Amino acid sequence: MPIDLRPLQVHTIVSQLLQVNHIKKEPKWFRPVIETPPNFNLLKRFPPQFIQLTNSLKPKVLLPQNITYPEDRLRKKFFKDHPWELARPRNLIEYDGKDAENYDWSQLNQKTKSLDGESVVQRQLWLMTHSKPKQAEEEAYAKALSEFYYARAQEQISQVVAEDEARMHGAEFYKSYIETNVILEQDILKNWREKSILQSSLQKKK
Repeated sequence: MPIDLRPLQVHTIVSQLLQVNHIKKEPKWFRPVIETPPNFNLLKRFPPQFIQLTNSLKPKVLLPQNITYPEDRLRKKFFKDHPWELARPRNLIEYDGKDAENYDWSQLNQKTKSLDGESVVQRQLWLMTHSKPKQAEEEAYAKALSEFYYARAQEQISQVVAEDEARMHGAEFYKSYIETNVILEQDILKNWREKSILQSSLQKKK
């Protein structure tokens, strides 16, 4: 429902009626209203001094600064391209975050660190900052990825060879809990399917 502004125009209408002598005498309220007419803007506004005061009270000095590292952008790109790397099992050890200082990233593989996405990030950063000549970000990323894929393939081949050698020497590898549960679930579904088929056939005979 729109706001009715006609009450705010009473003094204007009375002024016009006085000019045409329709009203002979001014009402007692007419002169005060003429001197201080009503405000047509019905929105509530704060005084300017209050607005300036609230702005000046904001503690700009105490606002936390953004903490960024050069690896953040590289890490974000790698795990966006390889999301399944986050699903690999990892050791829940609190690292000091100084992989760039604790390892020699002139090569990807490290003796005391397992191969993971962080290895690619640190290798790429080393190629961008320490290699001669220094490589561009995309070029360093492509080289680090090619080394990573090759190392992953070598790991998988080593695991297959080790498993074959173990079987050859008489080792037995039992099914995991997940595989066992899947087999049991399939048996239950098979039994249910056979019973449902039998029940359907009996109902049709009736």
